[in-house]
Amino acid sequence: LIDYVVRDRKSIIKPMQPVVLDKPIELSHALQWDQFLAPGGVMLESTAGKKDGAWQSSMGESATPVVVAVIDTGVEANERLLSNFLYDNKQAIIGWNFSGNNSDISDETGGYHGTHVAGTIAATSADLYGMGPQLKLLPVKIPDSSGMFYESAVINGIYWALGEPVPGVPDNIYPAKVMNMSFGIDEGPGKEAEGCDLAIQEAVDFAHKKGAVLVVAAGNNNQENDLGAPAGCKGTIRVSSTGPSGLRAYYSN
Repeated sequence: LIDYVVRDRKSIIKPMQPVVLDKPIELSHALQWDQFLAPGGVMLESTAGKKDGAWQSSMGESATPVVVAVIDTGVEANERLLSNFLYDNKQAIIGWNFSGNNSDISDETGGYHGTHVAGTIAATSADLYGMGPQLKLLPVKIPDSSGMFYESAVINGIYWALGEPVPGVPDNIYPAKVMNMSFGIDEGPGKEAEGCDLAIQEAVDFAHKKGAVLVVAAGNNNQENDLGAPAGCKGTIRVSSTGPSGLRAYYSN
């Protein structure tokens, strides 16, 4: 019995171009305005080091840490992330590469988009913090070195991150409660998808039933409404980019 058939759409995450700085940036937690007061911040704390906002009750170690799946280009073993990965009994980072069908979750694109996203979520150090320094990261790598990926990799990645069996892939014993998908699915080269097809919507619906929260990017095309996938899928939280004033960034949908 076949319920439906959809084309396995082929997409690309364009590698980010390296930025050359005139001089090094002095990193500090005090510069992370998005974590402090409104309108630009989300009140994790009022100022750096106060821990008087959302962090007041959530900075302690949880008996069952919240696992966040980063479905992206892979995640590098950056020193600010090492304490927040999940490890197997051989102390290898737990994650899966759905492009190469192996456990190599390093970013072969050289753009390090997935590492950037993971740092925003759960970096921890003396000078920089992610949104939840006690969260646990589950890297789910979908593209190859060129940034190309298939929609089926995204769908398999969602089910696997939830702890569901995927043929040919070791079981994930740490089901994710949050999934981050900061990319768009294309219809083909140079053409963005115009909707969420049945296959990925079914995966999103299943994640919802499992109690997971799916956070997706609204896109960076300066459009009023972009209903491609996964941004156009029902049951996702679509996130735009804002600046210190709390207003939408000029490039963001």
